[in-house]
Amino acid sequence: MELEFYKLQTCKNDFILINHMAGKKSFREQYAALALVLCPYHKGIGAKGVIILTPGREHAVRMDLLLADGTESRLINDAVICAGRYLFDSGMISKSSIVIETINGTVTIEIIDSRNFRISLGIPMTYNRKETLQELSETSYSRQVILKGKSFMVTPFFLQFTGVVVFVENPQRREYARVSRLLNTGGLFNESPVPVFTSVLSREELCFSVFTKKSPWDIASFSGIAAVGAIINGFIERDSVAVYDDDNLYINWNEKDNMVYVTAASDYVFTGSCYVEDAR
Repeated sequence: MELEFYKLQTCKNDFILINHMAGKKSFREQYAALALVLCPYHKGIGAKGVIILTPGREHAVRMDLLLADGTESRLINDAVICAGRYLFDSGMISKSSIVIETINGTVTIEIIDSRNFRISLGIPMTYNRKETLQELSETSYSRQVILKGKSFMVTPFFLQFTGVVVFVENPQRREYARVSRLLNTGGLFNESPVPVFTSVLSREELCFSVFTKKSPWDIASFSGIAAVGAIINGFIERDSVAVYDDDNLYINWNEKDNMVYVTAASDYVFTGSCYVEDAR
């Protein structure tokens, strides 16, 4: 079977997008096989996952994301931003936003400009998920932990998944990979949170790094976690810039609806077509 595809990336998280809006519904049964064939970097096209666009039941478009191992992902923010770029360029978005269907329900993609798109990450919750986070409340959400003989200020909470913000001076230091493993598997928390190493640069800007090799891996989500952790500790404003490598993500923790919004850019890597025997 010959397939046309588009390879797009958001913050260097790359995806293969396939427009199957006019295809057969039975194609859904082939999703996992496609991901296994297309995603390997040395034997396939190379990507973190495959985005497949099909007609929705209640809205015009449905998006599914299959990871490189063939499993369907619920953490889809980076992929949604890439889909927004394609939908905008292909003329499927005629207004300032579009609602698409996903495994998590409906998602609204807002158009900022031809490269940048805004989505909601939801409402941040406390670590035990019993209440919503409040900026500068009387409750302290942070604690000090000792790891490898060093003291770290950490802030655990839930935003689509359980994360823990670790405040450091330089989040890119490779020694933090070992600290990340200890936080993730060391029994300090009831769950295995994803550590997001964060450095506050000013009242409007921070930078962050993530060293985990496990899912979830979603830069938009990590940026939201880094920003919310800094906001509830009073370090930055509700509107801020989160820097990942050399990419900027724009975060807004909205006071009215308590939702965290992220704006990020998506770009094309290349387009092409391929013949996939295993997906027949």
